[in-house]
Amino acid sequence: MQMKNENTKLYDLLAIEPKNEKILSYLNNGNFECDIISFTFIESLMTNPLKKANFSLPISKGIGIELNYSDCLSSSSRRRQTISCGQILVDKTNSKNIILSSGTPFLVNIKSPRDVIFIGLLFGLTEFQAKRAIYQNGTKVIKHSELRKNIISSTIQVFDQTKGVEDNVPNKRLLDENNEQSNNSLKRSKS
Repeated sequence: MQMKNENTKLYDLLAIEPKNEKILSYLNNGNFECDIISFTFIESLMTNPLKKANFSLPISKGIGIELNYSDCLSSSSRRRQTISCGQILVDKTNSKNIILSSGTPFLVNIKSPRDVIFIGLLFGLTEFQAKRAIYQNGTKVIKHSELRKNIISSTIQVFDQTKGVEDNVPNKRLLDENNEQSNNSLKRSKS
């Protein structure tokens, strides 16, 4: 299913949870455009495919890798399995685009940001990476989803706040020439 399907543009965020190796490799090869690849580690069937997976393409596209920590809070066997799979995933992604979330329908299992940072440390993230996984990577995924929905009409303009507006324009002379050409064409069309 490619982005040619108009139904996928109806959703703000597309999150996919791969349940087997075939779907995981399909997503990692860039055959489907989504915003988040989500992992809950209830099944031990995903441990070996995670060890073989290559996440470089989804990471380069800005796709978020979601780690759900709710299984860490249930039984000790699930805790071990979730932490083990989380460490594999953090290692395979080089700690990039990781999103830590509860993935739980129960309010009791939703933890404070400080607790989630400590859970991120168990997954092998540094404190800075865990904070980024909570606070910044979610925003990046939302920006990615806006681009996915409006790929034809979207333009991203990034400004360095330490510089002035004039310094942020890559080639001011080229911009002035383009404006002058468009003004000349408007004058010709009015005549």
